[in-house]
Amino acid sequence: MRNWTFLIALPSLLVLSSSASTLQATPEFKSWLGSAYALPGEESELWLTITSDSRPAMRPVVPETEHLTFKFIDDPILPDSTTERTYTYRYAVVSYREGSHVIPPFSLAHKGTTLRSQPLRFNVASLPDRAWFDYKVHNETCKFASIISLPSGSPFEGESIPAEVKVYFPARFKVDKASIAELSQEGLTAKRFNASGAIPWKREVVTPVRLKQENYRGLTYRSTITPLQGGSASIGPGWARLTLLARVSHQGGTKEIRVPLELPVPMLSFSARPLPRPSPEGFQNAVGRFTLSAKANTSGLTDDDPIAVHLSVTGTGNLDTLKAPAFTGTIDAWKSYPPHRLPRQGESSDNSGVTSFSHTIRPKNRQNSIPSYRLISFDPDTEQYITSSTPPIPFTADYPKPAFSRPAIKSPDLNTPIEEMESILGVITPGEAPDSRFHFWRLWHLLPALLALALVIRIVVTRIIPHFAPSRRQLELRENLASLADNKGDSREFLRATGSFIEQWIPEESRDEEIRQLLTRRDQHCYSLQSNSPEIQGPERQTAVGHLRRRILEITSILSFFALLATGEIQASSETPFETKLCHQAQDAWLEKDYLLALSLYHKAYENNPLSADILYNIGNCYFKINEHGMAALYYRRALHQNREHPEALQNLQFLNRETGAITTEHPKHKKWLSIASPTLYLNIMTGGLWVSLLSILSFLSLQRWPRLRMTSLYLGSAFSLLGGAGLLLYPSDNEFAPPHEQAIMINKVPIAASTEATTITDGDNNPQIDSKKVITVPPGNLCRLIAKRGKWAYIELPNHVRGWVPSKFAHPVIPMDRVLHSLKQEGT
Repeated sequence: MRNWTFLIALPSLLVLSSSASTLQATPEFKSWLGSAYALPGEESELWLTITSDSRPAMRPVVPETEHLTFKFIDDPILPDSTTERTYTYRYAVVSYREGSHVIPPFSLAHKGTTLRSQPLRFNVASLPDRAWFDYKVHNETCKFASIISLPSGSPFEGESIPAEVKVYFPARFKVDKASIAELSQEGLTAKRFNASGAIPWKREVVTPVRLKQENYRGLTYRSTITPLQGGSASIGPGWARLTLLARVSHQGGTKEIRVPLELPVPMLSFSARPLPRPSPEGFQNAVGRFTLSAKANTSGLTDDDPIAVHLSVTGTGNLDTLKAPAFTGTIDAWKSYPPHRLPRQGESSDNSGVTSFSHTIRPKNRQNSIPSYRLISFDPDTEQYITSSTPPIPFTADYPKPAFSRPAIKSPDLNTPIEEMESILGVITPGEAPDSRFHFWRLWHLLPALLALALVIRIVVTRIIPHFAPSRRQLELRENLASLADNKGDSREFLRATGSFIEQWIPEESRDEEIRQLLTRRDQHCYSLQSNSPEIQGPERQTAVGHLRRRILEITSILSFFALLATGEIQASSETPFETKLCHQAQDAWLEKDYLLALSLYHKAYENNPLSADILYNIGNCYFKINEHGMAALYYRRALHQNREHPEALQNLQFLNRETGAITTEHPKHKKWLSIASPTLYLNIMTGGLWVSLLSILSFLSLQRWPRLRMTSLYLGSAFSLLGGAGLLLYPSDNEFAPPHEQAIMINKVPIAASTEATTITDGDNNPQIDSKKVITVPPGNLCRLIAKRGKWAYIELPNHVRGWVPSKFAHPVIPMDRVLHSLKQEGT
């Protein structure tokens, strides 16, 4: 029922949400550079974008520069939502002077406000001779070039800098597709070099340039690199993968073929500078230019409610490895939980953007403001350490009077938006709510089923039964059997009629002992000269006729047919009184906030039986309450494996992922739109279409009227069944990332580091050390794909396709549904 209510209210919600966002947010004028490194005379694409509900009246004002030339290309419009569009302005930027240039901000007048884009750095350098090499493309040897480009100067250790791999090929070839460039690395860490650019269309960046008196094209692979320490470092050599379209001769003409290539990329060495020593107290690893902000929802707080603080670090630098800003509150006044990294805003191949953290704190006594947060960073431009702090956030809390107890906080329900949830949904009673919500949506099938049954009966009566009228032999059999049953003659006449019936209708091999006795009795009574057999009375005659009738039915397999129609006995498993009692005790323990006892009782109740989706969900709730967020996510996932539409498990898992900052699977925009409705709706659409198609086909066989209506119904039913089936097939699911038997959940208590080498991770639960080989921090409860296990280490892949080694005890498979032997320690308050 909630699905239909949600769909009816969806247009109003979209209008309200879009209107609210328009009122609250000021349009941002952004600039994007396809390639930040170019050769003299090479054109790079510059994109300017603004998302708004109306198109700007004028084009952006091009700034005046001395050594840069801008040429307008076009202004396409990208769809963004139902009320807004992304208006873009494409320019070609070119320079013939080597060096590092700054693209000044463009200005745009929109709705009475002058907006300015951010400045960008554009580097121009000549191509060295060592970059050229010969490569054969379909029996033709051509000149190619490849180079790795970095900013001028020496970067500092820990400084994330943009890097590009550029591949140059003759312009007569076209790029069909390009993937990645794989490069070796020494003394640094680098993200994957991807051919899809940062410009909004996410396509490959191809730039025209003239080299060696010929027209060439340049293909860009973007990434960021970070030196791990001061001293020498190198990136490369490696290979750049792409597929070109080449036109070749074919049967007197030409045709275009695809040529996959792996082009060599030479090594680039450079020197990294160490950070100035000594570093100030509190400095962790922030290298770049950052601004820090903090906000918290403090409305409706009571005396010791937890407060979730959202921290945002905006700027340019090592955003992906940045540690959370430090909380300045004292341990006597505040209880601080480990902060969790949230999904980063911005391109992974860019060192600019926003990284966010979620930090939960709880006051231990009366407080009226949230203390400030502090971030100490090193600015590579000024070569100085800078301290950024957020102002204290004032708040008021309702403290109870001594004579009264604090009123209970209202728990969220299924209708509570994820963004407004402050805790998880409570436990549920197994076997009650799921049955009602699971079977209610099937009730509408009764109507088309009854209509189909009526049409089938009509078809059977009018078209099938007439073809199964009794044959002449069957009619004769019935007449002979009826005549035998009605025989009123003496015993001699009855036995003669019985013998004639047996000899005519029952073969020799099908006669049983009783039938043979009837024939023997007939011979003795009817054909013997001296017969002393007693008369056969009415009951004995009925018994003999009944036996003959049953034998005839057995021979014609009629009894066997009816035996197949008999329904078998179905045994349904049910909970024993002992298990039911333990479940009620577990719920009582939950209400008393004894979550460890509730967890033990749930496991004990189903110690030798498979766990249902409801019990798995309740176990996940118990783990959440004892701060075992990784274990909670594991059992929520298992509940969804049993029932993929379990609403409480879905909502709690989404809330948990938001709180921990879990890395989730990114789905295309069209699949995100599909997820607005539930899979049940698409299943109903598909089955409804199948019902309409079936009823239309049956009506063709049983009815003669309304031919157009029947044909229209058949077309509509087929269309709806295809639409519903497509919705189910394309519905976003984590199974796209990994099949269920390969899915695993990280059951660590605190964030851990996934590393490129297993030996670089410290084996421990609390605050594992993160060394120079770190790839990414994995929060508790994160979904991953378990690739391999090597003793105490496991090789995993995260939903963002980053791979690394983690302690194997933290990566637990979702399937099989075995109990997880995990030490439980209740966290002190």
